[in-house]
Amino acid sequence: MKDFIETDHVDDWSMPNAPDEDRPLDDPAMQSSDGIDAQADVNRDERFDVLGIVENLERNMGMAHGIDGNAYRIGVSVKGLSAQIEFMRQVIETDQLPYKIKRNADDTIGVVALRMAGFMELLPSFDRLIFDGLALSPDLALFHRIYPTHRIRQCHAVFGAISDEHYAEVCNDFVMALRAEGVRIGIARMIKNWKRNADENAKRLTVYINALHERYARLMVVRLDLMYRQAACQDLAQAMQWDERLQERNYLERMALANGDAINDCGDELPRVDIFTVTEDWRHFKDNMRGKKSLFRHMAGYVCSIEFSSTGGHHLHVALIFDGSHVKQHEWLGDLIGQYWADVTGGRGYYHNCNRGNYKYPGTGLVDHHDAQKRDNLMRTLMYLAKKDQFVRVKASPKSKTFMTGHLPELPVGRTGRPRTKGQPELPDDGFPDDVEAEAA
Repeated sequence: MKDFIETDHVDDWSMPNAPDEDRPLDDPAMQSSDGIDAQADVNRDERFDVLGIVENLERNMGMAHGIDGNAYRIGVSVKGLSAQIEFMRQVIETDQLPYKIKRNADDTIGVVALRMAGFMELLPSFDRLIFDGLALSPDLALFHRIYPTHRIRQCHAVFGAISDEHYAEVCNDFVMALRAEGVRIGIARMIKNWKRNADENAKRLTVYINALHERYARLMVVRLDLMYRQAACQDLAQAMQWDERLQERNYLERMALANGDAINDCGDELPRVDIFTVTEDWRHFKDNMRGKKSLFRHMAGYVCSIEFSSTGGHHLHVALIFDGSHVKQHEWLGDLIGQYWADVTGGRGYYHNCNRGNYKYPGTGLVDHHDAQKRDNLMRTLMYLAKKDQFVRVKASPKSKTFMTGHLPELPVGRTGRPRTKGQPELPDDGFPDDVEAEAA
């Protein structure tokens, strides 16, 4: 049994869709309210995006959370996924090979390790990155289809165990096999189609948040993780039991993929909350906001993402955005809204108030229109929710809504341009934005 690390709550999603029905966003020249190319913002640091998305996935898939705020590391760590993604990118987008094999002047064979060679010793760990309950992007799926049947699986990446020349040949052949199969199935087109939903979510988010900054001189952001008691881990002993199930499941799924067999869902073995329950609870939560004017009177918008964990199933990460000219005590407000979630779910739900945490890139609290650093932190925080489906996504219910925002705000009547003064008109009592939802492709 591997070591377990009990930690404080680690749901820090502040690391780094279809267009709004009321205001179409023409692709590809989607412009933010500041005239910024939304696609350029989305693509400004692709490497950072990958690392942040994987870290967010690790917090969901590699941790079991308790109501008391403790978290336990379980299952197979997914941190190596970023390396696997980069390896497959090089396979698909370049013609590189791991090794250069050449005959020397003295008729001996020389082997030169190239850039891709560094990935070869990581292949066995890539093989273990199977996610129960989630579907893999086409490039990752290609790896898991070819690797189990290729002779490289029998070759340990330890020079000296076999001849360097033979090992280099096997590694080169594996990369060429991946590349040839990718060409055969049209992998580039498949990846483009797969990522379309995440890219649309990211562009939508960029336009939406910039529009809120345009409408309000300052925003007050309350971030909450809305979870379920049935999915909470009680103690270390229970975490160890769940870990055994996940490790066994991981092995069975790898074997099934290697043999081309079907994989049965094991959700009944763990306290998972299904996506239909979460969707209905979110609808109920949002519909009842009008009856809670003391909490939501000055709400300007929201961003909501349905997340998936290996043990607990589905839960919500939300950012509720208020007019910062009227809302001040954001930590206190976060607790009240979290309790409202518990009430709406009849006691089935509990919450984590991210506004009471300390994060490297805090995307909570007051964000002034002119504060470029806080605006960047907020966008960085929310972008991982928008792009969470870029590499893995929930298998079941492909049409379920997993990323939602409010509608783009309207400028006050009789005023155009960016707000420059502190005070802003209050939202009408019934002015709660409707969902703009992205379907999982």
